[in-house]
Amino acid sequence: MNEAITFRDTGDSTVLHKWPKARPLHAVIAETLANVELLLTQLEAGVRVADSQRGLVRDLFVATQRQRDVLAAALRLEELE
Repeated sequence: MNEAITFRDTGDSTVLHKWPKARPLHAVIAETLANVELLLTQLEAGVRVADSQRGLVRDLFVATQRQRDVLAAALRLEELE
C-alpha cells in the first residue's frame, strides 16, 4: 500500500499509507483506566458548578466509578494478554 499511484489523466501521483498498527487491547484499557482514575481524583477534590448542575456531576461521578470497576475487571481477564 505504500506505493505511489499515478493518475493517467493528470499525471499527478499520490501515496497510499497503511493505517498504523493497532495497539494491544490491554494497553488501551490500561490507559483508559488511568484517565478514568484521574477524572475521579479531580471530581473527588471538588468541582464548582451551579446548584442546578450538582445532580449531573453526581451522575458523572457514579458512572465514572462504575467505569473504573469495569475497566479494572477487564484488565484481570487472562484472555486480553
